[in-house]
Amino acid sequence: MTGVLSVVIPLYRLDECRLRNLSFIYDRLTEEIDQDHLDLIFSIQVSEKDVHKLRGFRRARKQYVLISDDKFHKSKLLNYGASCSIGSFILFLDSDIHFNFENLYNSIDNEDQIVKPFEYFIKLDEKETEQLINTRKISVQHSQVIEELGAGAIVVRKDIFQTVKYNEQFVNWGWEDIEYARRLKQFKLKVINQKSVHLYHKPVDINMDDYYKNRLLVGNIKEIDK
Repeated sequence: MTGVLSVVIPLYRLDECRLRNLSFIYDRLTEEIDQDHLDLIFSIQVSEKDVHKLRGFRRARKQYVLISDDKFHKSKLLNYGASCSIGSFILFLDSDIHFNFENLYNSIDNEDQIVKPFEYFIKLDEKETEQLINTRKISVQHSQVIEELGAGAIVVRKDIFQTVKYNEQFVNWGWEDIEYARRLKQFKLKVINQKSVHLYHKPVDINMDDYYKNRLLVGNIKEIDK
């Protein structure tokens, strides 16, 4: 592509493990995409005590979202970050998803509408994640493969995002990305021929009531793959 790619990363809790993953993703993005072509946005819902942890990420624009409760409002963070973007395309990216960002940028055509940045991602365990971060090489022994459109990352042309946004009825996380991708299936999809990995982090506590309410917002999950 030509022009600017905006990358929106939602941030909630910044424990040591998540901060390590974020640092790795930040380094890969800023090294692989030229500064003039990268608009990196952290859409942030963190406590005041965690704000100082983000000071070193100088190339990221930090957009703080005020929330009235202590739940993770991922959809709201994604929408707000994208509303501040300046690129013609927006990459919505979880802070634990890594792939070849340079290849993605070079593969996007300005006429594209929706881009899946990879064919699937592999969930790494703790040892595999440490190996990747320390050596930038990976040897996967045991893996869980995730292929769903929207899971972890998706690229949307800016004008399409302005008409189709994340549903802010979703609370915490879970299903919001799948439901969003489902509503984008009316547009032309390009899939980039590359793989991705999900960096290990400790399991996230989630309110199961919220999770099941989110699931109901998706509707018939079998329809997603039609």
